Amino acid sequence: MGRHIDPSIGESSRKKTRSTLVGLLKKLGCLESTGPGRAPLKVCTIVPAPLVYGWLVGAQLKADPTPRSTRWASRSSNAAALFGVRPEFGRRSVEAGIRAGMIDRVPGGVEVCARR
Repeated sequence: MGRHIDPSIGESSRKKTRSTLVGLLKKLGCLESTGPGRAPLKVCTIVPAPLVYGWLVGAQLKADPTPRSTRWASRSSNAAALFGVRPEFGRRSVEAGIRAGMIDRVPGGVEVCARR
């Protein structure tokens, strides 16, 4: 992970950044310790509540309001990358986000966009 942190940052800040990210990923269930102390970490797949997935897709669409396909949302979005769920679960989660009003469907039905 250290190679992805800006090398111009001081060593103590790099360690703190790494520690913070690892801690967050552990709390999310994405990483799991394989033993005590500094034992290697195991990457896990987690299944979020559908509305969590839908909310994350909606947040990404707000940051970049270009309408995207439901296929993109279920396979290539940040939510798909973070949670590593099957595309069918992603599609159902996007549909849940639409029903909850977090995401809008573009007229024509194939694309989704940020809530207007």
